[in-house]
Amino acid sequence: LRFLPKVRINDLALFADPETGLIRAEVSIMKTESDPVKGTLELEVRKAPEGDVEDAVSIPVTFEGNENTRVHKLHIENLQLWSLRDPCLYTVRAEINSCFGRHSVIKKTGFRSFRVGDDGYFYLNGERVYVRSSHTGNCFPESYHDISRDRELLRKDFLMAKSVGFNMIRFIAGSALPIQLDLCDEIGLMVYEEPLGA
Repeated sequence: LRFLPKVRINDLALFADPETGLIRAEVSIMKTESDPVKGTLELEVRKAPEGDVEDAVSIPVTFEGNENTRVHKLHIENLQLWSLRDPCLYTVRAEINSCFGRHSVIKKTGFRSFRVGDDGYFYLNGERVYVRSSHTGNCFPESYHDISRDRELLRKDFLMAKSVGFNMIRFIAGSALPIQLDLCDEIGLMVYEEPLGA
């Protein structure tokens, strides 16, 4: 259980564009107070984990309905691309400040592009890459699909896959958990997910 203020961040979605250096931040804000509430929304981005602040904004806002979405862009001047060898990430912090207190959410993102070229080959950030992939069903000896008492078991497969030379993990007939996606971002491992029905 968590105690949360009446005005809080419900979700933070990040979209990093390597062409422009812009991070589009979509902040979903939940309000359980019936009356309109005035406050501020603060956003900042820094190079992960503890780099200098690259960009920051503070915006006065009035929250009207129960759900509010605010979209703002943060700019990285001299961005570093995320790659398999050097998985550079940026940390974005969003914080709401109102008469009900402060609430913040922190997420990481990276600048990268993955495409299939006209020649049929894969390209990561414009460089041809040979995909070496293994797959997982997220099954564990002590539990059912996607459930484990030991959270480290959810990460162990990917550390081993990266250490033996794989550069991608395929989640076969299902999706990854957020902690697994975060780890793949951190260690430089691409992810291919497919829906359960496909």
